[in-house]
Amino acid sequence: MERRPERGFRRDDPWARERAQRRRLFGTPERWTGERGAPSPGREWEHERTSGPWRGEDAAWERSPREPEPPRPRLRADVAAAIALRARLGLESVRPVLACCPGAEFGPTKRWPETHFAAVAAAAIEAGMQVWLFGSTGDRSVTAGIRAALAAQAQLHCADLAGHTTLADAIDLLACASAVLSNDSGLMHVAAALGRPLAVVYGGSSPRFTPPLVDDPVLFTSSLDCVPCFDRTCRYGHYRCLQDQLPGPVAAAVLRLAGR
Repeated sequence: MERRPERGFRRDDPWARERAQRRRLFGTPERWTGERGAPSPGREWEHERTSGPWRGEDAAWERSPREPEPPRPRLRADVAAAIALRARLGLESVRPVLACCPGAEFGPTKRWPETHFAAVAAAAIEAGMQVWLFGSTGDRSVTAGIRAALAAQAQLHCADLAGHTTLADAIDLLACASAVLSNDSGLMHVAAALGRPLAVVYGGSSPRFTPPLVDDPVLFTSSLDCVPCFDRTCRYGHYRCLQDQLPGPVAAAVLRLAGR
């Protein structure tokens, strides 16, 4: 006999089994009006086939009135620790901060190009901000490439923190940011849990499955038919879902979030 799929989930939903198991183990509320992984009746996921920014509330799932609001993780930063970190790392204390998180352990299909990040960083610095580049030791080549792409004068306002902070340090420093620009990564979720103004560039993944749990994020997605693929590397080798998302609109959104 053919095994029936989990009730309430589509067969083509790649995260259905994981969510169903989490619900059984922890009681996480996952029942929504319509199937989880598909829009509710009358809702269309327009952002999935629209290039450019998408405001999170425009395509939010409609929740059944019988179900409670899903819990949102929240982190609290240590202000004193952040002050000490800024002094130890020689970080500016006057200019507002744009935090950039250009890494993604998942793979290249989640990594917006270094040159695009550098263009946004340059625009932010020109607008009077400073830029902090976050990441692990494995992201050092990426963050170094972003900083090297900046003009010499702009580099004075760009701090490469990759590999120089613990996770606790990153939490305390991200809390100082006026805006955060990130790939779909772990640090994206940290920034969301801190409630920071957030812009995210998606490549092969989708905000339908891994959205930042924060109010009014600005999300950029590709209009290619192969998106989302959920592959670690591009099966076609072109990475157009990321390459074609140019830095101009992203820079404008980030500066708007930061109030510049």
